[in-house]
Amino acid sequence: MVYRGEYQSHIGFRERLYKLKEQGKKIYLITARHDYCEDGEPVEFDGDKLIPVKGMPRDELRDFYKDFGFDEAISEHRKSMR
Repeated sequence: MVYRGEYQSHIGFRERLYKLKEQGKKIYLITARHDYCEDGEPVEFDGDKLIPVKGMPRDELRDFYKDFGFDEAISEHRKSMR
């Protein structure tokens, strides 16, 4: 759902997760390297044109999704966010 950590994509994705949670669904989110911007700037696409956009910093990702399983994890490698 998110490519290179674009912040706006995270907002839309989180809204969808909240709707599922409101319906009683249990959600456990697993993050990966593409979910935050650490090297390189996130972009959005306009045809073939790349437009720089705000990114999700790695150190904010966990708190942004705190309602979706991070606090219930059996194990967590905080350095890699996996």
